[in-house]
Amino acid sequence: MKKISKYLLFLLIIFIGFNVKALDTSYCSSDTDACAICEYIINAGTNTKITYKVKAINGILNLDESKTGNASVTVNSANVASNNFYSKSQDKLSCPSTLKTGMVSGGRSVTYYVSFTETKWSNVTLNGSVSLSESYNNEKKVTPSGTELHSCTYKDNNSGVSIEVEYTKTSLKYNSGNYSVTYTDYTVDDFQGGCPLAYLTCTTRGGNNCSLRKDAHSGFTNDVTPTDTTNADQINNSSSSSETNNETAVYDCEGLIGPNVLAFLQLILTLIMIVGPIIALVLGMYDLFMAMAKGEDDDKKKAIKKLKGRLVATVLLLILPYIIKILLALVGKSDSICL
Repeated sequence: MKKISKYLLFLLIIFIGFNVKALDTSYCSSDTDACAICEYIINAGTNTKITYKVKAINGILNLDESKTGNASVTVNSANVASNNFYSKSQDKLSCPSTLKTGMVSGGRSVTYYVSFTETKWSNVTLNGSVSLSESYNNEKKVTPSGTELHSCTYKDNNSGVSIEVEYTKTSLKYNSGNYSVTYTDYTVDDFQGGCPLAYLTCTTRGGNNCSLRKDAHSGFTNDVTPTDTTNADQINNSSSSSETNNETAVYDCEGLIGPNVLAFLQLILTLIMIVGPIIALVLGMYDLFMAMAKGEDDDKKKAIKKLKGRLVATVLLLILPYIIKILLALVGKSDSICL
């Protein structure tokens, strides 16, 4: 009986663990832009925690801060800004792993000071830290689609002058240093497929002027073969071009199957992750109680063995997505799975 009681207590602890209130992600559920929620438990005993919600609206970050705890606890944050949650290299939001803290006790009241960047605030040294307790991130890009900046560089091999063409889906800009692009045959639409082949000719006659043309201009002669070997077998003109792009091409789930299907699949996965463990625990407890009711030792052993198997299957079910992500990350394919 003592052995059975231990198993029942173990099941009760697991069951309670599955019923702990999860992080409310409704703040991000209907957003197509980047959104993240970062929760830090400052004092578990008094349920003192601070939650930061940050989302990108048309590329502009918005930060919302909320605090919970009893009436005797105050939480003040210093220099916490939306940029604390922005990874520029990935153009995505992220939750810092730790939050710096300091505490001042005043009788029955306690004041906590927190910051991601400061080490001292209001004469309080922030020498403590709390780890990120729970987070949510929809892993979307902060920069709206269509505003990504690309560039093409063209060089006149005769004069040695180079110009850079910066473009998005809707804008076009020439960076030509001391020279001015006084004539061009190109519009922003010509660059949407990448850097187009072009004839660049620059001259100092009548000022430092350049022209970027689709065809050779009879007013200027330049028979130099382009230095860009990838284009040498296609053209013989006055310029070479190269293209840079500040965004690595990623074939994400939303782009492949659409946002509605992705949301449906994520809902199914979430339900499986929640319902699966509950079913395993209910069936395990049912078998155990039935075996106890019969009073047969063999039945009890079989029930305990089944319960162990279901617990192992439940753990594998919960960690399987993370194992898959780790394996894909090791081969550089972390963006290829819809988890």
